[in-house]
Amino acid sequence: MKTLPWKEFLQKHPILSTIGDEKRIDALLADEVSWERTYAKNEIIVRQGDLGNSVFILGSGTAEAVLEVGGGASISLAVMRPGEVFGEMALLERRARSATVQARGPCTVLELSGTDLEHLMADYPDIEFRLLLKMSERLRNANEQVMALRLRTPLEASPMRGPSAPRLSSSSPA
Repeated sequence: MKTLPWKEFLQKHPILSTIGDEKRIDALLADEVSWERTYAKNEIIVRQGDLGNSVFILGSGTAEAVLEVGGGASISLAVMRPGEVFGEMALLERRARSATVQARGPCTVLELSGTDLEHLMADYPDIEFRLLLKMSERLRNANEQVMALRLRTPLEASPMRGPSAPRLSSSSPA
């Protein structure tokens, strides 16, 4: 049984609001198509590397997407708030999950069946377009994070050292 007012939530959602058919939203919320899940603080919602055929919408609370880089280290990619969608990359690319998503505090998510979402996107192509825009936005944010880290890293600490490393100045002979 779902406890959050998902129908109203989806009707106002920036990605799914193009579904004008109330019966279609009801079908998307059917118990065999979507599942409301609650998570406690620090609980893993999805794990990097796992296979996934579903998409999640954060209904309440916050969650964090992290990239596990080995040795117990991770890089924070994004903090997500209610309304954020995640898990779409694994569905659209038919690949393993690209990041781990962990609850930052108690949160509730709606997990949507990937198969049913794909059928919905076939009927409402704007949904897929909006998901792709969201992915593009995340990629741009990641690029900006990488650039900010690179600008804070001195050249001496750069992994590109040696004869093939780019030179900053051409005023002195090599």
